[in-house]
Amino acid sequence: GPSGAGKSLAAAILHAHRGGEGALVSGDGRQLATRTELEAWLEAATTAQAGTVVLEEVDALDKAAQSALAARLAAGTTPPVVLTTRAEAAGAGPELGLAPELFYAVSACVIPMPPLRQRGSDLPALAAFFLGLRGEGAQVLTAPALAALQRYDWPGNVRELRHVLEAAAALSHDGRLFAGHLPAAIAGLTPEQAHAVLPGELEDLLARWLDQQAATAAQRRNRARSTFTRELRGSSAWARAISTSESRAITPLLTRAA
Repeated sequence: GPSGAGKSLAAAILHAHRGGEGALVSGDGRQLATRTELEAWLEAATTAQAGTVVLEEVDALDKAAQSALAARLAAGTTPPVVLTTRAEAAGAGPELGLAPELFYAVSACVIPMPPLRQRGSDLPALAAFFLGLRGEGAQVLTAPALAALQRYDWPGNVRELRHVLEAAAALSHDGRLFAGHLPAAIAGLTPEQAHAVLPGELEDLLARWLDQQAATAAQRRNRARSTFTRELRGSSAWARAISTSESRAITPLLTRAA
């Protein structure tokens, strides 16, 4: 698949799926171009008891190195190997730019990795995975934020998605990622609208705030939460804070809270 499509991430998942025993060792075919360099790297990985070996850009190896790799795979003298290539995206033909003996050694299990713009259904799972890497208290996407991600073309593929989510998460402090936390070009906002709360997000934001305020005030005053909510709904401060049209949208939240 193309650069940034998630090939390294897929290799890490394959490694974890088979038990994750031993280290995940990665190398780049552009830096191991010759047979001598490749064999030295494979020996080091085997000596280090690697659990899975990932060789990226395998089509960058010269033909002698590819033939040597095919021989090792046939002999079973290497740890499990994952090979990645961008050759298919460059139109290298059915053998992906590989020496025939290497291609046919691995062709029984080829996993296409299309660009992210063709995999919109993968976005929720990918976003949850990357946000989950932040550990406890990781943010979740609001529906408008997810819709914005799915509309975007992602020229940088999965790599770009990860960086966008990391930056957005740094701006969020309440556990939710709103469309306004995303770059304006992705959220479909003008620069003036950036970091704004979009339609559909206001109710979510105010509901969370109301829950926090009602619980805190009820605890402090030792009063029922429903009593506080009714008072808040009728207060002049609430009326000043919310316009008439927004009040109609928020009233059901207050009713449910009461």
